[in-house]
Amino acid sequence: MKPRAAIVAIGSELVDGRLADTNGQRLDPKLAGMGFEVAYHVCVADRLPDIVEAIRFAARRAHVVILSGGLGPTIDDITRDAAAAVAEQELRTDEAALAHVKMIFDALGREMPENNARQGLFPEKAVGLPNSRGTAFGFRLDLDLPHDGLTSRIYALPGVPHELDAMFDAHVAPQLRMLAHALGAPNFSSSTLVVFGMSESKLDAAIADLCRDDDPAVSLNVRDGTVRITVTASGDDVEAATAGARARADAIAERLGRRVVDRDGRDLPEVVADLLERTGTRLAFAESCTGGMAAALITRVGGISKSFLESAVTYSNAAKSDRLGVDPGLIEAHGAVSAEVAQAMASGARIRSGADVAVSVTGIAGPDGGTAEKPVGLVYMAIDASPKGGQPFTEVIERRFGALARGGHGRERVRALSAMTMLDRLRVWLEDRLAARSDGGG
Repeated sequence: MKPRAAIVAIGSELVDGRLADTNGQRLDPKLAGMGFEVAYHVCVADRLPDIVEAIRFAARRAHVVILSGGLGPTIDDITRDAAAAVAEQELRTDEAALAHVKMIFDALGREMPENNARQGLFPEKAVGLPNSRGTAFGFRLDLDLPHDGLTSRIYALPGVPHELDAMFDAHVAPQLRMLAHALGAPNFSSSTLVVFGMSESKLDAAIADLCRDDDPAVSLNVRDGTVRITVTASGDDVEAATAGARARADAIAERLGRRVVDRDGRDLPEVVADLLERTGTRLAFAESCTGGMAAALITRVGGISKSFLESAVTYSNAAKSDRLGVDPGLIEAHGAVSAEVAQAMASGARIRSGADVAVSVTGIAGPDGGTAEKPVGLVYMAIDASPKGGQPFTEVIERRFGALARGGHGRERVRALSAMTMLDRLRVWLEDRLAARSDGGG
């Protein structure tokens, strides 16, 4: 029997609909890849009795309980109080955690508010977990609430996703791998493919025959317009498990072809940034309906300044002409949302920025502005490239995202998917350029 894990997400905003709990979605495949069965997901509001009961419920049914959220300095951040109540322990000040909070405020040149001292309080037998991305330390606490004759273990982590991810990977995951082994779990290994341009249902149908086994197990998770396929395999040792997971992932990747963004779990912007650096390609964007979203995505990646020059957000027709040199007559003849204008935008952005390649986008994000000829959701994107030592390249693609444009968040969905599609088409061009170099081409 697999060791069991439970995830308790703490915060009233998760219960009343203001925010969705995404932490559990990211923790699930990580825990499964270590050999844990994730038995429960619980969301609980910021009320001490409810949090205490949720922790007790989970701890009596799982070997490991991951708490997320409620470690901040405000009056409703009471995860530490609840954990102390369950363990029947007093709160104490962890000097390392408090010093960390003070250090951050000193670095900002600000005096630490008195309530931030709460972030140094832990149950008396808890062990602190450093936070490399924020102020709040997490903590580990062993509970005397036996599950299968074993003491349950709590990990309290911040609710901020990037803080939780960093803390889990650096401090929790190594401990859980050892615990899973001690509990008799077989060796597990996971391989994650990132896919763009296919819906979850179409993707599932395309690889259904490769997903029937329990081992390797295949799971799909939609995030940021991409589908992540996680393949988890067991084996007598780590090497055998890794080989099993990779073989199944390779079979899926071969089936999906160019739809696969990455075979090692990297997100699309990270993959594009890596390809830009490997090919020595300088990039510029010309954005209309996306309003800078593509630039925001690519600049998430550290070190992108080596490759990314600029993004011109040319929303108005006048800006397209003034900033990019688009002929006003072209706009008048074909309209701002047209293949011709998209191509002129990309060409103008490349020439005026000095980039090797420029990608443009112009479209009707909605909810208004569509016509029978040019409906809401119509988007044109263009690539214009003239890289040193390479072949000139131009391309215009049309996408119709009308089905996504409906509903309260339709406009944002069209804009976000347009930005991701820009990056993905750039990825394919960069992969082709890299392959041509390997084959001795330009």
